[in-house]
Amino acid sequence: MKHFVEYVEDRYPIFENAEIAAYDYKLWLEENGYSTIEKHFGFINYKFEGDACIVQDLFVSREFRHTKKGWELFNQVLELARKAPKCNVMIATSEKVGINHEVGVGAMIAAKFILAYTTDSEHIFMRGTQ
Repeated sequence: MKHFVEYVEDRYPIFENAEIAAYDYKLWLEENGYSTIEKHFGFINYKFEGDACIVQDLFVSREFRHTKKGWELFNQVLELARKAPKCNVMIATSEKVGINHEVGVGAMIAAKFILAYTTDSEHIFMRGTQ
């Protein structure tokens, strides 16, 4: 739970109580079928739906940024997607609300996602699983 609180504090400082917001977010993820890989340095949330692996969030604690730990999480999910029989595509979004969303966009581009669509509230990225 520590990393979820850190994530809310880092990305959405508008919330007065990061612990409550993180708890609510974790519940929302579970209710919507997301799985989480959590390590001592961060987490990634994802789920398989149809022929897609949807990556909801990838977060790395400040002290582990620029150490390639985010790649460790991403590659773990990419490997799961490659082994999933029907999974052909990965989808990720970047919300425009909150702060630091540009960092996530840069990471998705580095991970070979391409911008597929933009709405008023988010950017939607896609890439193949190979």
